[in-house]
Amino acid sequence: MNWNYSTGAPFSSPVSFYSYNGQEVPIYGQKNNDRLPDYHRLDVSATFTLNKNPEKKFHHSLTFSIFNLYGRKNALFINYNKTELNNSSFKIPSNLLDANRQTSQFYLFQVTPSLSYNFKWL
Repeated sequence: MNWNYSTGAPFSSPVSFYSYNGQEVPIYGQKNNDRLPDYHRLDVSATFTLNKNPEKKFHHSLTFSIFNLYGRKNALFINYNKTELNNSSFKIPSNLLDANRQTSQFYLFQVTPSLSYNFKWL
């Protein structure tokens, strides 16, 4: 069993946008002005030895493991969903803790089981 915890990784979030040739270009403030949410997961595994006689030349085992057992959605990256205001300017939330934030998070690997066969000779 292994439990991993880390504070969120720092990243630079846009503080505003400007229009250039019909494209919206982000304006960034300070470097690493925001952090991703905290990261944590629980991994478990069990190994079953298939040898009846441990003195033999060949060793076989099966390992069953589950990555992120409790299915935590750890953010890989954040998209800022800008919204256009009445005066043709754009609003981007710069505070991840704001309850009214306009962001979406991308997650990778929730509960992931695996089975492996190990073969070793001495």
